Amino acid sequence: MIRNSIDSPNPQGFSVLGAAQLLETHSKAFALLRFPNDPQARLFVPDSKGACVLRLRPFAPERRVVEIRCSIFDGESTLSQLEAFEDSNRNQAQAETSFASYFERGLDALNALKTGQIEKVVISRIRSMEQSAAQGVQVVERLLESRRDDAVFWLRLKPLGEWIGASPERLLIVESGLAQTDALAGTLARDSNRAWTDKEVREQELVAEDIRSKLRSMGFESWTETTSERVQAKLVHRLTSFEWSAGASAVAHSGEWADRMHPTPAVAGLPLDSALAWIDRSEAHDRRLYAGFVQLIEADRSNAFVALRCAEHTRGGWQAYAGGGWTSDSAVEAEWSETELKTELILNSFESISA
Repeated sequence: MIRNSIDSPNPQGFSVLGAAQLLETHSKAFALLRFPNDPQARLFVPDSKGACVLRLRPFAPERRVVEIRCSIFDGESTLSQLEAFEDSNRNQAQAETSFASYFERGLDALNALKTGQIEKVVISRIRSMEQSAAQGVQVVERLLESRRDDAVFWLRLKPLGEWIGASPERLLIVESGLAQTDALAGTLARDSNRAWTDKEVREQELVAEDIRSKLRSMGFESWTETTSERVQAKLVHRLTSFEWSAGASAVAHSGEWADRMHPTPAVAGLPLDSALAWIDRSEAHDRRLYAGFVQLIEADRSNAFVALRCAEHTRGGWQAYAGGGWTSDSAVEAEWSETELKTELILNSFESISA
């Protein structure tokens, strides 16, 4: 049962979740998006004449961004005319990351960190889920209800497959001549009742300094910074928000700016080239869209967020992705526990329905 409290009829008079369920049933491609500053989710379908551009950037820098022109689904489109999304369009499942392999990878990272080869690196892992009877629409409904401060997304699009998630991290927001981005790094369990360690403070400051450097390289000389904490369910993150005047034509440049900001040290590490080389050499899986970004460019605004706290519906079932930032002060067991908490944020949305 779809709850009207989070999916009341939109201006066209129909339920967005109900329409997404209809498109899923008929094996159609779509993107359901709800940004934190939006009152409701919106449903987009690929449309060569559409007024919006959806940009999907996989994590790997060598992968090209996928740009899809799209329009808001109006409930009146003939289903047969919409682009199909079949089971064959999903990616193959990847091997789940075992603790043993994560431990070995962590020791290798610590050696590189302590010998100065890299200053920070983000190690990710994959966690597979038991078979679930939950439908995508049910999972997204729960995320819309419980993650009101996050960018909630459900993507069924070629060629990146099917993804569901609720991301806490803004990559770039442009609207009314202003631009914003976040340095989000450092993680605590919400119930830990402990202070931030030097490791977590340093990890977040590395991300903030990288953003300052990128803003300068893009020609911006002044901005405001606001430091706070970001709560997401059972997790708390250190957060520095940046805002600056970007000019009247900022939306037109937002795709270029998002590309220059990706990947951030929050999902890769520093120095960037060295961290990316370590990830490419050491991680046994392809991150695909995880830790990449999703960007919607409209006539008067642009929203881009990092694809975090997400799961992919592969041909072998649902798999969640998560990662954590490592410095020379990291401990393998603590980093593993952090990724457990992060994957639970998405997997619990399946398990609470199917239990």
